Amino acid sequence: ATSYIPTEGSTVTRGADIVLLDDIENEMGYNQLEGTAIMEYNYTEGVDGAHTLFAFSGTEADPDASNPRNWLRINKTVGTARGIRYSMNNGGTSTSTDSSAVATPGVFEKFAFAYEAGDQDLSFNGTSILDTAKTPATNIFRLGIGNIGWNLGLESTSLEGHIKRFMYYPKKLSNSQLN
Repeated sequence: ATSYIPTEGSTVTRGADIVLLDDIENEMGYNQLEGTAIMEYNYTEGVDGAHTLFAFSGTEADPDASNPRNWLRINKTVGTARGIRYSMNNGGTSTSTDSSAVATPGVFEKFAFAYEAGDQDLSFNGTSILDTAKTPATNIFRLGIGNIGWNLGLESTSLEGHIKRFMYYPKKLSNSQLN
């Protein structure tokens, strides 16, 4: 089944299932300095690149920009296969950190990401998988869920799955709360 497609008596094409939210500070209370995102999802492993869980990216002047960004994905062709990767681009400096945790296609899993200046924590299915001392990107304008948000035609980075729940808190939760 798909979402409702109003035809109004003629043939129409259904739009892509792309979840984007712009102006996230005002629309969802996004905190540039600290916050927590929690997602429950499953995915189907395709033959292409990576499976994006979510990405905070873009600026008000250029919502389609890939810099700045905080991006979380499941690797397919780089790093550890099915490993969770945290990528960030803050002022032109891009870094990625891979975890040793491995996602399982077709199974609902829970992922949590908490950030503040000098500290990002990632938890996967109740276990801490990354604790980095990076400063996350700021001046973020867009949230893409299941897609990267800056190149919407790039199917090889789409989640290709189902999102059961996405929650955002405008404060950094502790590691014990993430787990």
